[in-house]
Amino acid sequence: MNFSPDAIAQVRSAADIASVVAETTPLTGRGKDLFGLCPFHSEKTPSFSVNPEKGVYYCFGCGAKGDVIDYVMQTRSISFVDAVRELAAKFGVTLTEDSGRTGPDRYRLPKSRCEKGRTRGSDPTAPAGSAYLSPEWIRHATAFVLDRHARLLATPAAIRKLEKTRGIAKETVKRFYLGINPEDYWRPRSIWGLPYVTSRDGKIYRNIKIDRGLVIPYAGHVGADLCVRPIWAEDILPEPLRVTRIRIRCPEGDPKYKIVPGSNMAPMIIPGAARVVVVVESELCAMLISQEITDLATIIAMGSAQAKPDAATHRILTGAHIILNALDYDEPGYAASMNWQAIYPNQIRHPIPEGKDPTDAFVAGCDLRAWILSGIPGADYLGASAFGRKYEGNGKKLCVMDPAADAPENLAPKNIPAAVLRLADLLNGSPVVIVNGESRVCIKEPKPWTAAHWERSREISSLVYFNSEVFDWICRHPEKAVTGKNIIER
Repeated sequence: MNFSPDAIAQVRSAADIASVVAETTPLTGRGKDLFGLCPFHSEKTPSFSVNPEKGVYYCFGCGAKGDVIDYVMQTRSISFVDAVRELAAKFGVTLTEDSGRTGPDRYRLPKSRCEKGRTRGSDPTAPAGSAYLSPEWIRHATAFVLDRHARLLATPAAIRKLEKTRGIAKETVKRFYLGINPEDYWRPRSIWGLPYVTSRDGKIYRNIKIDRGLVIPYAGHVGADLCVRPIWAEDILPEPLRVTRIRIRCPEGDPKYKIVPGSNMAPMIIPGAARVVVVVESELCAMLISQEITDLATIIAMGSAQAKPDAATHRILTGAHIILNALDYDEPGYAASMNWQAIYPNQIRHPIPEGKDPTDAFVAGCDLRAWILSGIPGADYLGASAFGRKYEGNGKKLCVMDPAADAPENLAPKNIPAAVLRLADLLNGSPVVIVNGESRVCIKEPKPWTAAHWERSREISSLVYFNSEVFDWICRHPEKAVTGKNIIER
């Protein structure tokens, strides 16, 4: 369906961009503009601004901008037509059809100097949620990534630092083409197939800047295990590697991550066993998990807690038997997991036992494979001892144990493990219920209580899932619902 320009203008005028954005991103007032955390990249300090008077949004961190139609298209991964139709229904606008093309001229990018006579814009053959990537952008992005990848491989000290601070091994660096950009990189936007950008004060930006730092590419790689998302324009380049996004991990400053303009913002998908999907925020965390668990699960990196699955990601999530939601262990991650639960009933919140994200846990000594297996019902080691692993030494490193040797059969009260007594103290007076099911153990706790008692909730989860004595105690408990009142009574 094609809509008339007048109808589209009426939708844009009637739609309240502040209320639309507030449905997915909490906003606070600051002068005429509203600010919140950007839904298009990960950040801690709000840099995403909304101007209700002009009906536009702009992120000072990643450069994302547009009007209310753009926002709905990007956050919901739907087409222009669907976005217009949805906003029209929401704000009571009657749409009229037009025999011309869909959408006004502003939804087509202007011609660049290097491409006179041809206009680029949204490609109708692209899947929902995929931005059109020009041949120039892919070519220059791929060349940049390959050069920076070679620089990183030629810098052993940088690789050793990456392994020490983030657990990323050299083979993983090679597999995902990680690189290092030693200094800020400036190039004309037109060469990369990008239009000029005009700021609010009329200043024209003719160059793109790629900050110095760790280069994190995302690409389709034909015939190799990096084919995390085969891109739809296979005839663009003859080379097997086609970069579709570049993210930079900056060594200092905020935001820590910056996106190269023109990048496709679809979630990263690392294929593995289709029945289990692990969802994290950071692409580096996804690479680390893939390094440690090989093909045990499919791994998806959303980029931020606020990001929404696109069509391809949604198909994978709905087809999975179980989704282990491991978004960062903080307030945005928890809030996002609650939204996911409403859409994907097969997901469970599966926080890491140490730190905020899987990288923190790994550096602290956590066995990521054991962590993943602990969330999968019927995993091989979930036998007599159910969990079959326990903390050793400083309580961080996980090691294999003999379940028969450590099984706490008919423990007298004086022999109750200290970890069980600690769990009893944590459960006392709380609404938390540990469900001892036939196939798995799970924790149920009210959302308001969890939000108000983050540290307590995390310690309960850590004891139940990562302490073998506690897990054995729960599995052998006569009650199916274990609470603070009955946990000691066995």
